[in-house]
Amino acid sequence: MPKKILLVEDEAIIALSEARVLKKHNFIVDTAFNGENAIELVKSDPEISLVLMDINLGKGMDGTEAAAGILRIRDIPIIFLTSHSEKQYVDRVEQISGYGYVLKNSGEFVLIESIRMAYKLFDASSKIKESEQKYRAAFMTSPDSININRFDGLYVEINEGFTSLTGFTREDVIGRLSSEIDIWAIPEDREKLINGLKQDGIVENLESVFRCRDGSLKTGLMSARLFSLHGEPHILSITRDISEKKEIEVQLKRSEHRFKAIFEQAADGILIGNVEGIITEANRNMTELTGYSREELVGRNIRVLFDQQEIADRPLSYRRVYAGETVQQERNIRKKDGTLVPVIMNSKKVDDDCLQAIFHDISSLRAAEESLMISEERLRMAVEGSRDGLWDWNLETNEAYHSDRFARMLGYDPDELPYTSEAWSELLHPEDREQAFKSVEDYLSGSENIYESVFRMRAKDGSYRWISGRGKAIFNAEGAPVRFVGFNMDISGQKLAEEKYRTIVHTMQDGFLLIDGNAHITDVNGAYCSLTGFSRAELLEMSIGDIDLLETGKDVHDHIHRIMESGGETFETIHRTAGNNSLFVEISATPLPNEKAFVVIVRDITGRKNEEQHLQSLVEEKDYLMKEFSHRAKNNLSMILSLIRLKSTTLENQVDLSDIERHIEAINILNTRLYRGNSFSSINLHAYLQEVLETVFSFSSFPIRIVNDVAEISMDHRRAIPIALLTNEIAINALKHGFGEEKDPSFTVQLTQDFSRGEYSLTLSNSGRPFPEDVDFNDTRSLGMQLIPAFVKQLQGSITLSRNPVPVFSITFPVV
Repeated sequence: MPKKILLVEDEAIIALSEARVLKKHNFIVDTAFNGENAIELVKSDPEISLVLMDINLGKGMDGTEAAAGILRIRDIPIIFLTSHSEKQYVDRVEQISGYGYVLKNSGEFVLIESIRMAYKLFDASSKIKESEQKYRAAFMTSPDSININRFDGLYVEINEGFTSLTGFTREDVIGRLSSEIDIWAIPEDREKLINGLKQDGIVENLESVFRCRDGSLKTGLMSARLFSLHGEPHILSITRDISEKKEIEVQLKRSEHRFKAIFEQAADGILIGNVEGIITEANRNMTELTGYSREELVGRNIRVLFDQQEIADRPLSYRRVYAGETVQQERNIRKKDGTLVPVIMNSKKVDDDCLQAIFHDISSLRAAEESLMISEERLRMAVEGSRDGLWDWNLETNEAYHSDRFARMLGYDPDELPYTSEAWSELLHPEDREQAFKSVEDYLSGSENIYESVFRMRAKDGSYRWISGRGKAIFNAEGAPVRFVGFNMDISGQKLAEEKYRTIVHTMQDGFLLIDGNAHITDVNGAYCSLTGFSRAELLEMSIGDIDLLETGKDVHDHIHRIMESGGETFETIHRTAGNNSLFVEISATPLPNEKAFVVIVRDITGRKNEEQHLQSLVEEKDYLMKEFSHRAKNNLSMILSLIRLKSTTLENQVDLSDIERHIEAINILNTRLYRGNSFSSINLHAYLQEVLETVFSFSSFPIRIVNDVAEISMDHRRAIPIALLTNEIAINALKHGFGEEKDPSFTVQLTQDFSRGEYSLTLSNSGRPFPEDVDFNDTRSLGMQLIPAFVKQLQGSITLSRNPVPVFSITFPVV
């Protein structure tokens, strides 16, 4: 369809001539003879797609003023027509429009090509702006917090979700470091982020604690990746607030999209040359494009602008140009400073067999296309990498878009769900449809500040999935919603976990309480209600201080703080019942991760406490009886020992009864140690034998060194007594007959255990004389020698005697 051009020219003849040229090239032309008329025509005629504007319009409004007025009404390409090429005119034009100007005497070809280039430039610019609006809307309206930082933490960009999460506005953070606003409550979280990015370039589902503007703490689930912006590494972070919704356990992985389309406006360069390719004329824009002055270009071959490889790959098409064909090619020209500039080169034969080449700089277009491609890729990665399903609803056209994840979370292939709002409503559970619609209507009507709704949607297999929907609308100047963008999250697993939680809590036999950081009861099960006699409604109005009889007021809050700090505690206390009775209870308190609350399991131990008190009284009675028994046994042994000593005195030492005295002393020592020890059935053998030997050698007229190599083991008293008596007898024998004039006399006792044979080895030796050859264990002259094998037999063991060079008694007996 032909395009309509508005020609603004105060000279009627010139306007007629220019209109004829435009119509020749299939353009519809409307003419205005002054600026005011031009503005009115643009207002009233939406089909006008381009304006050719004379700069000098005579009296009244000039061309630049008219162009500024038109651009305030519509975004439309404007090309200026002028007879002037002075700098002041060019500067005025460049301030108004980026589509350049054409000298009135440049010829038909230049004019038409300039118009065509302007249309191409305007179309590309429109697409860039439309794409920028689309992606910026998605960025700014995302319900999650999105921010872009330099690697050192400097904030470059944030969205509204960041402000909603942290309370920090753009003015608070842009241009400041994260350390300046002290947003990382746990500095190690940022170290994990930076280390992960350095290692892998991406971090997913990093759970971090942030300090908000008001000093409060919030937990977020962060995903971040590195990308290059202006040649520097930057961090793109997406954070979802999970402080109050930690139970959803969403593993969020989203990559944020950010783009900035740069479209540098530039005028076209024009060269005139002869048949040999020698440049004969160059305009001002060409010198700016190449960096060469006019004098440096004129007289040189056009090949100076191209590399040899460029010419080899795409030769200059002189033959086609001389045949009357206009040749358009994309090329790279080499500027004076050596840099390459991509251009569209249009070549055509003009009068006098000259060649004309128009160079349109497409650097900004290429940069814009690349920026658009990167932006679209970022958005695609963010949407596809997220576990959520994106939806975008145009409320004016009722057209809808959804991401692949939106369909796949319900088991559908993306092409199985139509891109309409009806697709969503048809999949809603019948019981949830009315409330789901109401949530949307309340938000769009302004009754609610945020849109957040939970509902069920039918999956492909016929089952229903629990979905959490969150979104934000875009409103026009009149306050009417025109676009609605958001995300769907599958929370079926969380719903199942909630059901399991309710089942477990309300069927367990122990009492269950959920306590917040202020000690208030926020949940309770039936078992605790039955235990105390309070109703659920009554308990939910109480704090823990209302039912704990041992702690109230500040004690309760201090205890809660200790539980939170320690990670949990088990203790006993007393709870009040509805009848003002008391219950002994065992409390197991465990803090909930990342929440100012903890779970309390309450077990009734009243019966156990009563039993413990009864057992304690029995233990005290038994302890009294044992003390009395030990006291009487010790007195009886002391009486026997006293009688022996009296008898020995009466007989005037005619009979040696010291052996019997030492035996009784050994038994008395055992009795004392059993009474003082922790056990009435076993004794520390090392200490017992040490005391027995010290008692024996206390009657020596010279010091005897005791070498005690008995391990620190406990031995039952049935075997400890024969071991002690055996040791006592051999020590007495050494004291009476073994020691002579040797220096540093010693007596050694050693006990080792052979685990492989399951037996003990007891060795008794002294540093005295060799044992006599004529004395053995059957010697009737010595009662002590006859007692030794008797004690060994009681131990179910065996004994050997090494007589030289010193006496060594070796006894082995089983461990059990």
